[in-house]
Amino acid sequence: MNDHDKTNERVRAALSLDGTNERIESLYARWAGDYDDDLQAERYTAPDTMTRLVMRLRDEGRILPAAGRPKLRALDAGCGTGLLGVRLRAVLDCELDGFDLSEEMVERARATGAYRRLRGRVDLNRPLAAQIDASGYDLALACGVFTLGHVPPESMRHLIDAVRPGGVVLVSARNSYCERSDFDAVCDRLVAEGRATGILREIGPYISAEDAVYRAFERPPEA
Repeated sequence: MNDHDKTNERVRAALSLDGTNERIESLYARWAGDYDDDLQAERYTAPDTMTRLVMRLRDEGRILPAAGRPKLRALDAGCGTGLLGVRLRAVLDCELDGFDLSEEMVERARATGAYRRLRGRVDLNRPLAAQIDASGYDLALACGVFTLGHVPPESMRHLIDAVRPGGVVLVSARNSYCERSDFDAVCDRLVAEGRATGILREIGPYISAEDAVYRAFERPPEA
């Protein structure tokens, strides 16, 4: 088996998980050391796409610090090894926090120096307020997190709860995830319920094998 085959095997293993936290944590504990190299081999460009969209929304005046706050406060949900955080901090002056289910992945993210605070063993499938101080953020990001066997679409609610009224949530969802889940329906339902206002929906690069849907929402002032 050559190195590329090993890479593909690890990526396939991640995509075929049954969704139990024990299996997810076990996989990423073993994978953390090779994760960045494996995704580079798969031409994983989602963090670059997300960063570009953040800067576009900021330039449009959509992403702003809360009144009286000198810096933007952002949350990288499911931060992994920090691939998004490094890119974001290179172009955006912000206070960036992150969390992930895997302690081993968080340790890799911590080594980047991109984050103010990091926590492991945090599950996006449960309300975040019961696990960490996750409220009042100006921006919450989830890049590569809404993946089959990992995080269901309903967890969008937890991200919206993590931002302040007027705050923005930006997420990626690869095309296959959207096709095999009710991701778009859940997002549209949140808008219909008045929990969120859609401000962006775009198809963009994700990985060599497929693109992703990138969606951004603003939490209404009354939400």
